[in-house]
Amino acid sequence: MPQQAYAGFFNTVAQDKQTKTLLGPQIRAEDDFFKAVNAGDIAAVSEMLDAYPDAVNWHEDAHRDSGDETTALMYVARKNDIAMMQLLMDRGAKINAVDHRLASALTHAAACGRIKAVRLLLANGANPLQRSHLDYHGTPRTIAVQRGFAVVADILRQAEKAANKATVAPNPA
Repeated sequence: MPQQAYAGFFNTVAQDKQTKTLLGPQIRAEDDFFKAVNAGDIAAVSEMLDAYPDAVNWHEDAHRDSGDETTALMYVARKNDIAMMQLLMDRGAKINAVDHRLASALTHAAACGRIKAVRLLLANGANPLQRSHLDYHGTPRTIAVQRGFAVVADILRQAEKAANKATVAPNPA
């Protein structure tokens, strides 16, 4: 049962509902949430998000010295966990949120060569033009090229073309 396996999360949420504040968020609650995400435990993550919907956009390690600020969506995009990605997006995960390197979930997926994750993120509105501090301030496509992921780079090249076309203002006649 998720509530037993991730008691720290549910105890913190219960306290939060009484005090109306979640301090930090509480480190234990955050650790349990990311542990469930990492395990691919759809039932537990779903139950956690039912209890505390804001958890969907928590940043892992934001309170620690590493300051990585990776969201659950970024993490599962790297793992190519499509089912968890879909759950998080259905529950309001910010598709274009960035970590401390300005890398989005799309950047993470591209950097790992995750074709299905890249396609899913693009289909849900991920910005293919977002630059990060990875690989010399590259876009997801340039990062995929530098890391040798040709199929991902081609998918992103097409997405960039479409995004650039959409941002070009029509020429007045």
